[in-house]
Parts: sequence; structure tokens; C-alpha cells
Amino acid sequence: MQDFHNFVAHLLFRPGMEVTIRQSGECMCNETVEDIITVDGIRAFKGPDGVPFLSGGQYSKLHLLWCLSTDFFNPYHNKIAGKVAFVGSIILSCLLLPPDMWYKLENLCLVGIIPGPCKLSGHEINHFLCPLIKIMKESWEYGVRYRMHDYPHGQLVCSAIALLVNDLPMAQKIIGIANYVDRNDAKEGNFNLWRVHTLQRVQEDAHKWQSVTSQKECKRLYNKTGVCHSVLMELVYWDPTTMISVDCMHLFFISLLQYHAQIVLGMDSAGTHDAKVANITVKQLEDARKMLHTSPGSLNLSALTVDVLKILCEERGISVK
Repeated sequence: MQDFHNFVAHLLFRPGMEVTIRQSGECMCNETVEDIITVDGIRAFKGPDGVPFLSGGQYSKLHLLWCLSTDFFNPYHNKIAGKVAFVGSIILSCLLLPPDMWYKLENLCLVGIIPGPCKLSGHEINHFLCPLIKIMKESWEYGVRYRMHDYPHGQLVCSAIALLVNDLPMAQKIIGIANYVDRNDAKEGNFNLWRVHTLQRVQEDAHKWQSVTSQKECKRLYNKTGVCHSVLMELVYWDPTTMISVDCMHLFFISLLQYHAQIVLGMDSAGTHDAKVANITVKQLEDARKMLHTSPGSLNLSALTVDVLKILCEERGISVK
């Protein structure tokens, strides 16, 4: 686990790093979209003074935008049999570095490690993110002075989390939103009536969820609205409806694409409609996955349908003939 301030201090004290970051910020003046920082959402990102956060010409102070990623992995490496456990990592990467420098180990800040051995729910992850959010709130509003290679006496630096990159299940937990589409509208059969979540609606539903005192009421509200409180909402600039990017690699790695084709669309691997797969309830498959992650020994396999067992085997690389 790394201290954020120590990491930024070491990063900026390296020769040429501050110049590289400033040059990336100045690229926003170019109308051509060449990088994540030149897209409209980043261009429109404003600081506490209402001025675009990366407006160019930042010579009195330096502005940094960060990408937050959280993921779980099995420390035992085995995917098919044996011990199943999960350890999580919380990592920050600086968006103002050139893309070929983003994921070099020396440029990644390991904010924290979630010990596991089970995956956590959204409100449980909030506890691990709270220290980082507190630091980010202070850095956003007041800034922090760091010594740099070209500024040995220090310069003011302001930081903000501008992007969240995770797989889909983790993104839902961290932002506190179960669906991109408003859950009340999703009950309507007419797709044309569906509406995506708005920031105001999310904030209102999250405040209601946070205001209740019983777990039963929290669960009822979450089932009704699909929204719960996320510690990221304490950042005044945070917009969970626009500042999320799903890692496409995970669509294949954790079988989200396969799940959508087989369960949601009701297709088999050959692309034909399979009536048995179409009749499998989503809840049964999700419950089986959860049991395998938390307490695999208590899962009664004989109670599952053949189609659910096939999907679980395929997800774990077990050949089914």
C-alpha cells in the first residue's frame, strides 16, 4: 500500500515528468481527439473556480487527473479446482501521462489492498475507499505543495478522479448503481420509454438510501431504485452517469459476453435459439456463482439444471461433452 502524497512527490520529482504532464494538459487546445484527455467529457471538466480544470497554461500550479481501478483476483492462480479466494487491489493511474507510460509499474499508485477472501459488496468497498476520497477532497479544494525537479521549493498541485475503469460487476458496486437504465422505467415493455439515470435522480436516491437506519429498508430501497450510496459521491464533481468506462477485456475474460448471449438473448454457442437456455432464470445462475465464490462446499449441484451446470463449467474452462 502506497501513501498517495508520497507517490505523487516521487512521481513529480523525476526529471522531465512535470514537463511531460504539462504538455499533455496543453493538448486539450487541439480539437482532434487523440487521447482520453481530449474527449468532450474531460474538456468540460471544471475546477472549484468554475474554469475548465485543464485549461492550459498551468504555470502557477499543476492539475492532475486520475483514473481509479479496482479489481479482484485469485492469489492461488488456479481457476478450475482447489482453493478459491479473492484479493482486491485499488490502483490510481495518471491520465496526463502519455498512454505508453500509464501502466508502467513506477507510474501506478497502489492505493490499497482488499484482503478478502471473498468479494465485497458496494457499501463494504466504501470503507477501503474512504481514506483516498478524503485526500482527494482536500487536494481538489486546496491543493498540496510538492517539491519537483524543476521546482525544488515546491509547487501547488491539485488532483481529481476523472475516470473509473473496472469490469461491469465492480463498476456497479463502486458507483452504487445497479443499472444504466432507470429501474422503474425498465419495467415498461416499451423500450422507447426507457430513460438512463440522471445525476440528480441518482443523488436523490443515494441520499434516501443513506438516510435509512435499517438494513432491511436499505435493501428495499435498492431493489426499488437500483441505487445506493457510494463514497465517490462525496466528491463534488463526481458524476457516476458519465465518468465510468467498462474494461472491454473483461467482457470476454469473465464471460459477460457469453452470459449475455446465452442467458439474456437465449442463444447457444452455435448462435441458434435454445429453448432450455432461454428458460433458465437469471437468479439461479447468479446464486450458483455467488455460492461458488463464497462457500463452494455448500453448493448443491444436484439442484441445478443441466444448462446452468454447463455454463458454470464453461466459465471455469471445464470441457463439457
